[in-house]
Amino acid sequence: MAESESEQAESRSLETVLGELQRRLDDASGALERLKVQQAASSSLLGQFQSDLNAALALSRELKGLVEQKAEESPGVVATLQAAVDKTRETVAGQVEHVRERAVAAFHRIKGDSDNPSEDGGRANDRR
Repeated sequence: MAESESEQAESRSLETVLGELQRRLDDASGALERLKVQQAASSSLLGQFQSDLNAALALSRELKGLVEQKAEESPGVVATLQAAVDKTRETVAGQVEHVRERAVAAFHRIKGDSDNPSEDGGRANDRR
């Protein structure tokens, strides 16, 4: 009888292991199916993204061509814009130089004031 009980316990243990194995295989199979569905959705989205990107690139090339065409058709506009850019650059450069000169002068006044505070006779405050 002891052997029979041992065989029954072993049989139940084997059934338990087989049941657990079957459950895990079913879970893995279900997960694989869900992954296949996700992969199909991702592939579809990737295809749409690629299509949208290609369309955007085509529009970009078309726009570039139109801009170049308009620039060739309207050289006066381009020249006017270039002149405006050059004038702005010159104006800004002149203003920067003026500010730089004022900053250097202020620096020399400050440096002179700190080196010899009594030599200027109080004239440092009059310089502005």
